[in-house]
Amino acid sequence: MSAFGDGRDPGRAETAAAFHAPLPHSAEVVVVGGGASGCSITHQLAKRGVDVLLLEAGDLAQGASGRNGGLIDSTDDPASPLAEFYLRAARLFPDLARELAVDFEYSQDGNLCVLLDEAEVEPMRREYEGFRAIGYPVQWLSAEEALAMSVLFPEKTLGGMFKPEDGHCNPILLTYAYAEAAASHGAKVRQYTEVTGLRLAGDKLVGVDTADGPVGCEQVVIATEPWSRPFLEPFGLHVPVTPQRGQIFVTEPLPPLLGASCIYSSGDVYIYWRQTRHGGLTIGGCRPVDTHGDWLLGGPSASTSLEIQKLIVELTERVHPTIGEVNVIRWWGGVMGFTPDGMPILGRTERWPNLITACGFCTLGMHSSPLTGRVIADVVTEREPEVDISHYRLERFAD
Repeated sequence: MSAFGDGRDPGRAETAAAFHAPLPHSAEVVVVGGGASGCSITHQLAKRGVDVLLLEAGDLAQGASGRNGGLIDSTDDPASPLAEFYLRAARLFPDLARELAVDFEYSQDGNLCVLLDEAEVEPMRREYEGFRAIGYPVQWLSAEEALAMSVLFPEKTLGGMFKPEDGHCNPILLTYAYAEAAASHGAKVRQYTEVTGLRLAGDKLVGVDTADGPVGCEQVVIATEPWSRPFLEPFGLHVPVTPQRGQIFVTEPLPPLLGASCIYSSGDVYIYWRQTRHGGLTIGGCRPVDTHGDWLLGGPSASTSLEIQKLIVELTERVHPTIGEVNVIRWWGGVMGFTPDGMPILGRTERWPNLITACGFCTLGMHSSPLTGRVIADVVTEREPEVDISHYRLERFAD
């Protein structure tokens, strides 16, 4: 049986069994965290012949990687170094969809930022001009062009900003696709193995401790998003990644209604949505006005709240006033990691140069994962990363 329980591919049966392999005494590299980032890093290291072990405390993709909306959305401040990072990551998905053996339902049909009110036009126009100035592939759509992308948009739609190289996918399948590919290249992927701490010999990091015993290694990669902070603080390393909750729902299967994934924002609130390959509308958002705090770290998932549900539904009806009565299959919440400056923490730490972080992706960990895997594999194997990651060093907060 494969990781997805389809029982069709004996090769996958062997790969899935590797997710529960015996715990080795040592490995060259231990990756902690079985989300999209950790699995992508493991995949890239295994492709390079590195003896790598991935350890996940529960199920793969049980955190934000399995609870997000699946949008590949490269929106960011055009003046930020992340604009290039996100665009490069988005451009890796087409080849990734061909490389990985698992179909993760990737679709490159673009992402539309919808305009409904005159007050929203000028801010989005400035953002559009900023992207154009740095050579970003973005298009300004008229009202007619935007309306042509969905029968659900209201007549008052004013247009929008369209990013043709974006798209969407199934985030759970993507994470498992990375893990299966990593195992096929010789990586050890072990679920239900909690890493309880770092293993030190004096001032030297020499491995990790787990609930099932110690594992010696030469390098450790921490890819545990907001759980990175409480994990590393007992060892005197402050990684300022805090938890925030996102809430989302999916509807019953519907006929084709959307020509792209979409985003709509009004003031401090926003929603994002896409139509899955199976017809359901996956809609979430309003995270900035939700309640956040370390209480979210009590488990991999988070509850939903009626207040946020009402707000998301209200915005959905504003964007899609003709949608009518549609059954909601389920609501769920997920915990994401946020940094004070909105940028991830990537690379080696000064405290222990053989400790590498890959966390704090501020909702875009899944989107970033193809590039994150490559650049962290570069760091581990002491190659020059294909993009400058000096902006994302942990020590910038001390600076």
